[in-house]
Amino acid sequence: ETEIVTLTGVLEGYELSGGGDLVYRDQILTIANLNITNGNNRFYATGTVADRFDLNFVFNGAELERILPKLSGTLDVNGVLRGPRSAPEAQFTLRGAELGYLDNFAGSVAAEIDLSPAELSGKGTLRADNMNLAGVQADAFGLKAEGTISSHMLSAELVLEQTRLQAEASGSVEDHGWQGDIGGLVVSDSRFGSWAQQDSAHLRAGPDEAVLDRLCLSSNENQLCAQARWEKTTGWSLAFDDLKLALSSLNDWSILEQKIGGVVAADFKVEGIDTSIVSGTGNVTVPELELELGPNRFFEQFIWYDTQVSFYIQDQDLTTTFQTRFVDDSKFSGTISLEDGVAFSGEFSDLPLLGSIEADIKELDILSAVTSDFLLPKGSLYANVNLNGTLGTPGIEGDVLLQQGDLRIPMLGAQLTGVKGTIRFMGRRLELDLSGDSGSGQIRAAGLFDFSREPWQAGLTLSGTNANLLNRRMITLTADPDLELQLGATGGSLVGRVAVSEALVEVEKIDRSTSESSDVVFVDDLSESSSWPFRYDLDLILGDQVEVVGHGLTARLEGQLKVASNPNNITVGRGRLDIVDGSFAIFGSPLTIERGRLSFNGGPVDNPGLDIRASKRVDEAGFGANGVKVGVNVTGSAAEFEMELFALPSMEDADILAYILLDKPLTNDQRNAGVISAAAEAIGLGKGTRLLSDVSSMLSVDDIRVEGRMESQETSLVVGKNLSEQLSVSYDYNLFKNAGSFRVRYQFGKGFSVESRNSMESNAVELLFSVER
Repeated sequence: ETEIVTLTGVLEGYELSGGGDLVYRDQILTIANLNITNGNNRFYATGTVADRFDLNFVFNGAELERILPKLSGTLDVNGVLRGPRSAPEAQFTLRGAELGYLDNFAGSVAAEIDLSPAELSGKGTLRADNMNLAGVQADAFGLKAEGTISSHMLSAELVLEQTRLQAEASGSVEDHGWQGDIGGLVVSDSRFGSWAQQDSAHLRAGPDEAVLDRLCLSSNENQLCAQARWEKTTGWSLAFDDLKLALSSLNDWSILEQKIGGVVAADFKVEGIDTSIVSGTGNVTVPELELELGPNRFFEQFIWYDTQVSFYIQDQDLTTTFQTRFVDDSKFSGTISLEDGVAFSGEFSDLPLLGSIEADIKELDILSAVTSDFLLPKGSLYANVNLNGTLGTPGIEGDVLLQQGDLRIPMLGAQLTGVKGTIRFMGRRLELDLSGDSGSGQIRAAGLFDFSREPWQAGLTLSGTNANLLNRRMITLTADPDLELQLGATGGSLVGRVAVSEALVEVEKIDRSTSESSDVVFVDDLSESSSWPFRYDLDLILGDQVEVVGHGLTARLEGQLKVASNPNNITVGRGRLDIVDGSFAIFGSPLTIERGRLSFNGGPVDNPGLDIRASKRVDEAGFGANGVKVGVNVTGSAAEFEMELFALPSMEDADILAYILLDKPLTNDQRNAGVISAAAEAIGLGKGTRLLSDVSSMLSVDDIRVEGRMESQETSLVVGKNLSEQLSVSYDYNLFKNAGSFRVRYQFGKGFSVESRNSMESNAVELLFSVER
C-alpha cells in the first residue's frame, strides 16, 4: 500500500505538484483521489485496475502553454476505461474553447470517442467551429468515423463563408498505408452552384506512395476531373482531363456582364519532383465562341471559330501556342515562350520573353467596337512580329502592313481612303509610315515612337496636298498641312504651317450653345490639362477660295495668321485677315464691303481688332448723277465694337439708315420712323432709345419697343395701345421676315391674362401667368 503524500517535478519548465493514494492488494490496484496540478492545469484519476478495468479520469487544461509551448486556449477531457482486461472499452469526451496552435485556431471543439482496443474498432465524432487554418477561414468542420482498422466508414463536412463541402469514404489500413474509395463529394457554393461527384474514386496513401484515381465533379454542363500520383523516389504528377466549361456560366456566376456562348474543352498534366515542376502539357479548345456586346451601331456580336491554346513545359521553359479564326475568316496565331518561366524566382515582370505573333485581319471595321465614334476603320491588315525582352519591358520586331484602308473621323467629317503603309516594330521602338487619299488630295503620317527612353517620346510629321481636313455641316476645309507633332509622357506640341486652299464656313449652320462666364473655373479641367500640357504654334495661310456666308454676310478671306497657345491655355493670334469680295446685309439690305481687316496683335484669337467699311449707292435725283452713298464703319474689337453711319453728302443718321434700309430718306416717309428707330437700336448705334421716344411722342401709342435678337433674325418692332386698364392691342412687325401679327391681350388680374395672336400664317390663343420678382 502506497500513499503519495507529495508529488513535485518540472514539465516543460513549469512546476508539477499533487498527491493521492495508490493501494495494491490481492492483485487489485486501487487509485484514490490521484490529483496532479501544473499551474491551472489539473489531472484527476480514481478507480481500480484488476481482471477488469473500472477507471475514471479527468483533465482540465486552462494553461495549455505550460504543457506544450505555442498551444493556447482551454481543454477539458473526461475519460472512462471499463471491461475485462482482455477486451477493455474506453470512452472519451472532449470540449475545447479558443484553441490555438501556431497559425491554426478554433473557437470551439467538441469530440466523443468510443474505442475497443482488442478488436481494433471504434467510433467517434468531432465538431469544430469558427476556425482559421493557416489563413483559411472556416465556419465549421465535422467528422464522423466508425468501424475497424481493416474496414471503416468516414464522413466529413466543411463549411466556409460561401461554400459547403461534404464527402464520404470507406477504406482500410494495411501495411503500406490507407486505401479506400471516396464518394458522395458535393461542393455547394452560393456563386458557382452545386458540384456533385459522378463516380467513386479510389485513393491509396502511404509513407512511400499516394495515388488518387480519376475523381470527377459536374454541375449542369460543366465538368472537372482530376487524378494525382506521388512517389517518394520518382516525384509527383497532377492531371486534369475532360474539363468542360459552358461559357454562359460566366454570366450566371456574374464574372462577365456581356452575354457569352460556347463550350470550352481542356486537359492539363503537370509532373515534378518535390516543389519543382519538371514537365507539363495542356490544351484548350473552343469550337465556337460568341460574345454579345449589346445594342450598338457597330458590332452587336463577335464570333470566333476553332480557337486553340496549347502549352508545354520543358527544361523549366513555358511555351504557349494559340490560334483563332473570326467570322470573316480573319486569323490570329502565335507562340510565346517564357525562358525559365517555371523555376524563375525573381520578379514576374523580369521573366525573359520570346515569341512571334501573326495576324491576318480581313476587315478592320471590327475595330470600330473599340474606337467607337472617334475613328471608324475599314480595310485589311497583316502583321508578322517577333517578341523579345521581358514581360515587364517587351520588345517587338516586325512589320504591320495596312492595305486599302479607310479611316473615317466623324468628329471632323473627314475620311481617308486607300490608306496603306507599314508599322515597323524595332525592339521598344515603333516606326510608322502611312499614307492615303483625303478628298481629291493626299495626306501622309510618318514618325517614330521610342519607348526605350525614359520618359518615352514620339515624333510624327503630318503632311499633305489638297487634303480635305474638315467636312462638317457648317464648315468644309481643304488644305496643305505641314506639321510636326511631338508627344511624350510629360506633354506634347504641334508646330508647322497649314495652307488653306479652299474653305466654306456657313455661320448660320453652326450649333450655338450657352457658354459659362469667364469667371467660372473648372478645377478638374485645370488639373487634368496641367498634368499633360500640350503646346501648339501654327501658321495659317489662307488661299483665294476661303469663303464665309451667313447672317447676311457673304465674303472671301485672305491673309496669314499665327495661332499659338500661351501659358494660360489661351489661344492667341498674330497676323491679319482681309475681307475681299464681300457684302453684308442689314435687315435684308445689302452693303458692299469696301474695306475689311481683322487684326490679331497677340491677344485672344476670338477677339480680333475690326476695321470694316461697308456702303451702298442710292440713285437720288437731288444728288446728281452719282446719287447718294451711305454706309457704316465698324471699329474696335469683336468683343467691344462701335458702328458709325456715314454718307456722301453728309446727312442725319436717321436719313442715312433710311437710305440703307428703304433707299429713301426718312423725311419723305414718317410712317417708317418706327422701323428705322428699331433698326438703329437692334444694330447698336446707341441712338435707338431716343428715336423710339421721339416716334412714340409723335404717334398716339402707349408702347413702342424692339424685341428679340438680331443674330437669330427674330428682331421685331412692337407698337401697342392700351384701350383700358385690362385690354390692350399691339402690332408685331418682324424686321427680317417682313411679316406682322396682330395681338390682343386681356388682364384678369393676379398675374393671369389671355392673349390672341393673328397673322397670315397662323392664329393662336394663349393663357398666360406672370409673376414679378
